[in-house]
Amino acid sequence: MDPLWASFHEKVFDIQDAAQILSQAASKGEFADAVTKADRSITKSLVPPRASSESLRARTSILESSDSLQNMLRDPRGLLEHLMFQVQLLASLQWLSSFQVLACIPIEQPTTFEDVAELASVPSSQLIRVTRIAAMAGFLREPRSGHVVHSALSAQFVLEPFSLDALLFISDVANPTSMHMTRATRTYGETQKLEQTPYQLVFHTTPDSVVDTKIRRQHAAFDRLSAYNYVNDLPSMYDWQSLDAGTVVEVCARSVDTITALPQLSEKLEFIVQTNDSKMYDHMTLLSRSGQKYRSSSAPLNNTTLPTTQGYDNPLAPVKVQYRTDGGPQTVQGAAVYLYYVPPPSTTRKIEQVLAELDAELRAHYAVLQSRPNSTMLVVMHLLPDPGALSGQVEANLRTLDMLLHQLTNQRLLEKRDVLNVLGKIRDSTGRLVLIKTSVDRHWPVTVLEIKAEVYQTSSL
Repeated sequence: MDPLWASFHEKVFDIQDAAQILSQAASKGEFADAVTKADRSITKSLVPPRASSESLRARTSILESSDSLQNMLRDPRGLLEHLMFQVQLLASLQWLSSFQVLACIPIEQPTTFEDVAELASVPSSQLIRVTRIAAMAGFLREPRSGHVVHSALSAQFVLEPFSLDALLFISDVANPTSMHMTRATRTYGETQKLEQTPYQLVFHTTPDSVVDTKIRRQHAAFDRLSAYNYVNDLPSMYDWQSLDAGTVVEVCARSVDTITALPQLSEKLEFIVQTNDSKMYDHMTLLSRSGQKYRSSSAPLNNTTLPTTQGYDNPLAPVKVQYRTDGGPQTVQGAAVYLYYVPPPSTTRKIEQVLAELDAELRAHYAVLQSRPNSTMLVVMHLLPDPGALSGQVEANLRTLDMLLHQLTNQRLLEKRDVLNVLGKIRDSTGRLVLIKTSVDRHWPVTVLEIKAEVYQTSSL
């Protein structure tokens, strides 16, 4: 069989297998159980965000396989028509957001276009055109002629304001910036200067110099959108059952999500979360002492908390909370695993800063890793993959982030060679840090690096 047709059939079978998984989960009532009390007040998603990790992966598989099939079947005319629709869809979503139309539409009860238009002070004829474009992408619904109501997708943009900010960042910042990439190349050529970017040509400033509160909020929303909550993938990132006993320490924690997930994996381990966020420290310490249960939610404790896609209910008794300055001395000796998630570079967090933070944390843990040869530093990072190494959607997301960082700030995502350069400098006369294993999964947007201390047999290098 022709390789292209073989790939085509493989994608079709992937969709069928994933659909079977979702159908079985739905028949068992999983999705009904995964809907929280707050979610019940809105139009229900086909697969709720708090579904099991297997169901979420099946949903992702269907979306990715569908994209692959469209790419195989699309001809030039189809591509152009698709691009034109995406342009109009983005314009329509920007229009709805800018005029705050979404807040004027009832969550469940359909209402007339005229009533919404009057409330939002927009022309009803324009509202109808925009709504019908958006509805083609599952954003809003027209249940009967002349009436509009939220879909499960659009309702989330009302309940999660940061999503609206991220949408406006894409339409108002990312889109015009990317359209000036050609002009930037002609004007500046090859450059790494912060002030010689497509962003500079559009806004006549740099992202870290923006003072407008609204724009800064949109930048922050994008940074949060590009962050990754790896709680759901944590069970498969390491062989936790191989640890008979000991301590797992999450360093530089930005959310308690990971450390509350770990007790679900093993009852034999002690867990510690370390943070330099005083608000998070106080909050979690209070909960721990009072014996209450912590429930992960999409609401952040602060601007640096990662978004949550999976909820956990478990006592905080197995978890200790400690205050520790990022890059400061590690006071927990002899832990089995030190877990460190490294967020990707952003519009305000340059690649040099990310590498400096990585270097500081590795140096801070060098002594404790040396003192216990079996201890492991588990570093979870966003690294630019080799072409085809990851699933289509995961790779597309990473390459989109890498391209956007380049257009905004002349920055980029890290590569494995960057990490190896940092590791190569952490050594002394007694030993060094070494990378012993690199773990990737086609469905992870991160790479998991297992790092240990190697002690020289002699005192000389």
